[in-house]
Amino acid sequence: MPAAMVNSKGQITLPEEVRRALGVETGDRIEFVETCKGVFEVVAASRDVRELKGMIDRPRRPVRVEDMRKAPVQPIEIYGERRTREFKAAEAQLEKVLRRRKKTAR
Repeated sequence: MPAAMVNSKGQITLPEEVRRALGVETGDRIEFVETCKGVFEVVAASRDVRELKGMIDRPRRPVRVEDMRKAPVQPIEIYGERRTREFKAAEAQLEKVLRRRKKTAR
């Protein structure tokens, strides 16, 4: 598992493996998204919006703005098999911790 150290200025250098996986280069922006308390996901934030073109099919008929405002909003993220397995393993580990805490709280 890639790791990095925090220097005296609070900065880290992302390992090459991580930069490659995120597709980031010098000057690109990344964001740290807190997924649960103390757990962060690193997200490349400098992708060109044009990369989204073609991800969603055009509607069969035009959609009115009023109808768009009524639609539920849900985040869309696509993960590969490896990342999905990592999420499942992390969820299972969190479940164990929560069960232990529940037992000790009684």
